[in-house]
Amino acid sequence: MAKRSVSMPDDYPLIDQGLYDAIVTACDIKESMTTGNEYFQFDMEVINGPWKGHKLPPIRNMLNLSDNNYYLKLTLAALAPERQWEGIVDIDTNDIVGMVAQVQVAHREYEGKLVADIVGVFPLERSPMGDDGPPPIDDPGF
Repeated sequence: MAKRSVSMPDDYPLIDQGLYDAIVTACDIKESMTTGNEYFQFDMEVINGPWKGHKLPPIRNMLNLSDNNYYLKLTLAALAPERQWEGIVDIDTNDIVGMVAQVQVAHREYEGKLVADIVGVFPLERSPMGDDGPPPIDDPGF
């Protein structure tokens, strides 16, 4: 198997914690280098506010039949709430590109450094946000 480049936290800016409107810029099915299992990777960037245009850490959802892809379906339901995501998920990853959602960013420590991480994905219409930027994380605005 060929070596792949892996995105590390240094590849993404330490944006403020909070809620951001974001767009999917790429969606791929990849293979884990450690387990060999497949996963969906959603690459996103902020679409408004002071962090507009900044890339976010990717969302990675393992393809796992034992949990019926629960976390993948939660992500897809936030991106396309009008669709039914029951049973086996059959989707063209190209259809995901351009979809929007609201993401919650929090900080965590990784190898002694503070990094940004997406900890929640919500349908955009659930809590629309203006160009003033995200509310503080302790006030999610729901």
